[in-house]
Amino acid sequence: MAQKNLIYLGIFGFVAYLFYKKFYTKVSDFESKEVLKDWKKNFDSKDIEAIVKNYSEDGILVSTFGDILTGRNAIKNYFIGLFKKDKLGVNYINQPQITDLNGATTLTGLYEFRYSEKGQMNKTIARYSFILKKINGKIYIIKQHSSVAN
Repeated sequence: MAQKNLIYLGIFGFVAYLFYKKFYTKVSDFESKEVLKDWKKNFDSKDIEAIVKNYSEDGILVSTFGDILTGRNAIKNYFIGLFKKDKLGVNYINQPQITDLNGATTLTGLYEFRYSEKGQMNKTIARYSFILKKINGKIYIIKQHSSVAN
């Protein structure tokens, strides 16, 4: 009987491990940097659909130029408005600091937004943090915070 229970316990442990591995695997440093590259590419090309797909369904964006947004629809509406700015683009100023936090990965650093307004080029340096999580094998931004650096 004890041997049978150990077998069941082993099977349960293996299934639990496979479930954990599938849904909550760690995001590698390389994958994290690729997410930042993809986000920048989508931002610079003003590709609303592509940038919104980077966020989880219930993702949160604490935006540089707006409010706290929850969910893809709110995030999409934010980018629709933001992407109306002329000559809009972003550049990372430094390499991100990458930290693993119990299954989520945080990237922090500085970036610079540039855009034209009334014929004048403007630049805004902001701090960022992206929290990434791998869900069902795909990496999503579950939270992004951006604030103007003084």
